[in-house]
Amino acid sequence: MKRIDTPEVLLETVRREFERMFLFPDYAEIGLLKNSENLTFTVASPVRKAVLRVNRPGYHTKEELLAELQWMEQIRRGGKLTVPQAFPGRDGSLLQSFRSPESGVEYDCSLFSFLPGKAVCELHGQQLLDRVSQVGAAAAILHTQVQKESDTARFRRFTWDFESLLGENARWGSWSDYPGLTQKDRILFRQASTIIEGRLSAYGKEPDRYGLIHSDLHLSNVIMDGEKLQIIDFDDCGFGWFLYDLGCSLVQYSDGLEELCKAWLQGYQTVRCLSLQDFAEIPTFVLMRRIVRLAWLGSHGESDTAKTVGTEYLEKTRRMAYEFVRRNVQKAAAVC
Repeated sequence: MKRIDTPEVLLETVRREFERMFLFPDYAEIGLLKNSENLTFTVASPVRKAVLRVNRPGYHTKEELLAELQWMEQIRRGGKLTVPQAFPGRDGSLLQSFRSPESGVEYDCSLFSFLPGKAVCELHGQQLLDRVSQVGAAAAILHTQVQKESDTARFRRFTWDFESLLGENARWGSWSDYPGLTQKDRILFRQASTIIEGRLSAYGKEPDRYGLIHSDLHLSNVIMDGEKLQIIDFDDCGFGWFLYDLGCSLVQYSDGLEELCKAWLQGYQTVRCLSLQDFAEIPTFVLMRRIVRLAWLGSHGESDTAKTVGTEYLEKTRRMAYEFVRRNVQKAAAVC
């Protein structure tokens, strides 16, 4: 098995390879921005700033990476939302690659415009609620555009269905590997997952509820520049339930979650209507995304994000799962 390169090794490699791949005005200073699913680097010169994303090998094919960039450009052309612009390399391709001299691994990378501002997750109180409402409206704009642009169905991206999220071979691993779970937790989350699977099977995948989604619309990926809302990091975009984006938006929060959910939905419905069936599954998607995050945190313990998550996240998820199971068991008993 090939050795995985450290962020420090990749930083030095990127510094050596950048000028070969991209035409950038003046001298570019390159530094590590974030270590998460991928590595991102800031690229700055006196006249321009950009973000270079180095993709984790094996997570996407080149075709999938290009489909992401195509969708982002389609959103940009729509004119209703601001997303980063991808810059072509010297050869005209939006996707560039380099090989690490240390490991021999080939990495794909893309260069994006830098979007200034403040992440919505840094806000608090009424300011946060107001912006979350805007995020809900932005999600509805994305979903509406997906329904209108039939060619998005042909994009080659992976699927965020139940099997990919919580199945035996889930993309991010098993939630049961999360450190600190008790045997009672495992029984509880297994019960919740079984109920979620049944509910989503009944809910279905009709075009009014399932299509291409951002899939990682948490509030660190939404940047405010004055009054302008900007969405970044489409790396996990794929085909899933529209309301999964709600769970993604609020997954970082344990306190005030109910208020935040209400604000998001209010904003969403200013653009796109939800049915009674949609509303009935809101607790399903919010809880599912939290359980999925346990799997991600368990398999990405070295990431910047995992190092910031405290015990309150598991405690809140545990309480939500207990209430979710209790309500669904009671409902089933009443029907019988």
